[in-house]
Amino acid sequence: MKVTLSIFILLLMPLAYGQNEEDALRYSSESLGGTARNIGMGGAMTALGGDYSATLKNPAAIGKFIKSNFSFTSFVEQNVSETSFRGNIQSQDIFNYKLGNLSYVKAYELNPRNYNNWMGVQLGIGYNRKQSFNKSFSYNGSGSGSIIDYFIVEAGNTDPDLIYGENRYSAGLAYDNYVIDPYINDSGIYYDSDKSGDSKQSRRFTESGGMGEVNFSISGNYNNKLLVGASLNIVTLNYDSRFTHNESFADTSSSIQTLDYSGYLNVNGSGVNLRIGTVFMPYDFIRIGLAIETPTRLVVHEKFGNDMRNESVYGIYETDNETQPTGAFDYIVITPFKANLSIGLIDKKLGSIGMELEVVDYSMANMKSLPNADLDFYSFNTENAQIENLYNNTFNFKIGAEGRITNQLYLRAGYAIFGSAYKDEKNVYAPPIQNYTGGIGYNFGSTYIDFAAVFQQENFNHVAYSPDIEGSIAGVKNLKKQFVLTFGARF
Repeated sequence: MKVTLSIFILLLMPLAYGQNEEDALRYSSESLGGTARNIGMGGAMTALGGDYSATLKNPAAIGKFIKSNFSFTSFVEQNVSETSFRGNIQSQDIFNYKLGNLSYVKAYELNPRNYNNWMGVQLGIGYNRKQSFNKSFSYNGSGSGSIIDYFIVEAGNTDPDLIYGENRYSAGLAYDNYVIDPYINDSGIYYDSDKSGDSKQSRRFTESGGMGEVNFSISGNYNNKLLVGASLNIVTLNYDSRFTHNESFADTSSSIQTLDYSGYLNVNGSGVNLRIGTVFMPYDFIRIGLAIETPTRLVVHEKFGNDMRNESVYGIYETDNETQPTGAFDYIVITPFKANLSIGLIDKKLGSIGMELEVVDYSMANMKSLPNADLDFYSFNTENAQIENLYNNTFNFKIGAEGRITNQLYLRAGYAIFGSAYKDEKNVYAPPIQNYTGGIGYNFGSTYIDFAAVFQQENFNHVAYSPDIEGSIAGVKNLKKQFVLTFGARF
């Protein structure tokens, strides 16, 4: 299967780490997750139920379990990147193995005569992975621009005694390692560098980690006409990004011979939300689901740092452990409220079709300091204004089908599109993210096995330091493939 999705995104890897609106968007977004059956149908199993992944959107859906159920899902993810930089093409391929789902549902059958038409109650506990951040690419090439030009612009006319303030991770680090030097004239202070000639640049950027959810669910089946459910969800976050930037200069007489610059950001977090929902079954062949998810209060812990090494004709200057700028900061991200409408169509002989529409208003995300921040208090007024200014209300749509080939064999296919979070008038070209999925399942009776594959390709521009400086932008094509396997048992 060949799937093409063109996404052109201006992705800026900050030289100095700091909390901003992009963090709120990253931790509010999600992709396909859960079991291979759910993924094979494009994540559109919410109204159909009978699969623990449905609790990611509507906990009432596990009300269709009439037997207790255990499931385990793992997946292999492959990211293939191709970069274009100053006429050079470079490819990179990475693999990751992750846990996708682990769940247990205990189904209790009830006598409707004794319980006012309640047919059953289900209790569930499980884990579903809902987002993957894994990505890696690298590039190299020669040209007139240099990251040193960015450091000079950033330093501006800052007093050398003050350059270690806001710019200590970038221009301050360059000043400390004799990459840029201050000069004083009648106009005041300015910065320059002793580099000369074209620079040969190479850069590597990696992201890893993801988001998952541990939830505790309860559902009930009323008269085989109405399912109701609720879940308490503990969201977990792990994110790591790193970059290395290397430059050397064609002019061997240049004072600066080579420059090595690197940085890292390590993030962990956790939060809680609630999800409640219902599935109405007016007829045997149709199910209609409605659900809401409260905002997640995500407590985020960040650690970050940058490093630099300058080899010049005067010697080697590098950051030591005592002067290396590092930092840590804790804060809160409030993710948006979400609402979900789902429809399931069922033919007991042929199979089923599921559809889902989710509404998310990313402009309602919010960032703030911890209540006990004290000296570390930060208002986040600028960041929250940017969230409201840049992001808008969007829709996520999923559709999937499951065909019954025999009493045991099932084939599945699906499509999911996640809408862009950006307002149209902001001219940020970030088209919706599309996913094409397929899968197969075999039911042995008391046990079952499912396999699914997901294909997603995104094209974007990576801006290393400034789009205004020649040679800062590289084109990236990233193809993400996921291969998912689920083992399950009913008892």
